[in-house]
Amino acid sequence: MIGDAEFHLAMVLERVQHHGRTLDRIDPYGLLVVTSVAMPQFLGELNVLVEQAEGGG
Repeated sequence: MIGDAEFHLAMVLERVQHHGRTLDRIDPYGLLVVTSVAMPQFLGELNVLVEQAEGGG
């Protein structure tokens, strides 16, 4: 669970989703279960979230 009272994660996700990545499956208001097969790809895509959170991308 990620606490996001001010919806920062939701805003960053809106900017990075819809590009054919595992990140597209994240619902900031729901639940996402990432299988062990999909986990390496998901972890590799987290840098996209970091870049957007830092104002880049």
